[in-house]
Amino acid sequence: VERLAALVAIERHLQADAPSLAPDAILRLASLLPAEAQAAAETAARLRLSNLDAARLATIAAPPVALSPALAAAERRRAQRRLGGQASVDIVMLGWARARAEPGGPGAHFGDSAWRALLAEVRAWTAPAFPLKGRDALDLGLAPGPEVRRTLAEVEAWWEEGDYAADRAGCLARLRQLAAGSG
Repeated sequence: VERLAALVAIERHLQADAPSLAPDAILRLASLLPAEAQAAAETAARLRLSNLDAARLATIAAPPVALSPALAAAERRRAQRRLGGQASVDIVMLGWARARAEPGGPGAHFGDSAWRALLAEVRAWTAPAFPLKGRDALDLGLAPGPEVRRTLAEVEAWWEEGDYAADRAGCLARLRQLAAGSG
């Protein structure tokens, strides 16, 4: 209940800057649940939530990555790209509420200004699309199927580790290296 009260206080705080910001029922429900996927699934089933709301609740109730001001900027961007925009915002909001509600818990040593800045960053960032497609790997002579998927996954991981700095030409060069076996 403390997390819910903290979340409501944060929502009210944010409404001062954005009066059109409406309370979010799924986010509030997630603040009441333990950080367990099973609890989220059971609650979603009991409440007969839509598949979309149930999936959202499961993701934010037991997030695969805790977005917080403690994460390095590149790590936050990687997490955001995997989670998606709404889930990232939700996870930051719940993390902020948890930090307020649990003084000795994770993220509690960061003040509201750090959480507010993180929320603004998460809302403003647009995840880039991976610049390569399977056709690019096939054009280099890779066999269709698992080899293409594995090689493209390696290039994508390299691209992410470089904080998305490589453009299409850079990614194609890395793909050529891997296809030639010199990875």
